[in-house]
Amino acid sequence: MKKTQTKNWLIGYRHPSIGLYIPKVNRKRQIGLFSLMLADLILPLTFGVGFIITKLITKFNPLFLYK
Repeated sequence: MKKTQTKNWLIGYRHPSIGLYIPKVNRKRQIGLFSLMLADLILPLTFGVGFIITKLITKFNPLFLYK
């Protein structure tokens, strides 16, 4: 069976439940961005390029990690 990505909460005794959709994170992309930022901290003379690239990706494509 496929696990649903929606969590339901019951508001009250006779009220309907509210569902909240929680998307799954693409771990490969998340590890790629994290390793880029980590390499930016470790390697000399990068001048924050990893953080700038990560900021631009999340600015122009905010759902990058969820595709």
